[in-house]
Amino acid sequence: MIRLESTKIEFGDAWADSVYVFIDAARLPLDLNLMTRAFKKVVKEVGMPHLTPHGLRYQYATAAREAGGIISKDMGHASVAITEDIYPHLPAVLWNGCF
Repeated sequence: MIRLESTKIEFGDAWADSVYVFIDAARLPLDLNLMTRAFKKVVKEVGMPHLTPHGLRYQYATAAREAGGIISKDMGHASVAITEDIYPHLPAVLWNGCF
């Protein structure tokens, strides 16, 4: 929260309170198709195999979990149960004490 507050101060009047991560100059959410096309272009340019924004989030969750990270909060989930429901492919042993 402290980081968010300092970012708001840094951006000043340009800061836009929004529930959206990506917004345009009018402070409206960016078109999902625009974001997906831009993401696919970057993935292709760096020579990665097919990957979507959702797939990247899933890969992060898997890698963070395997590395022992606490992912429920990182992923913005309200509870551990939500995280476990979304990522059931991870072995139960990886979940122990990691929330």
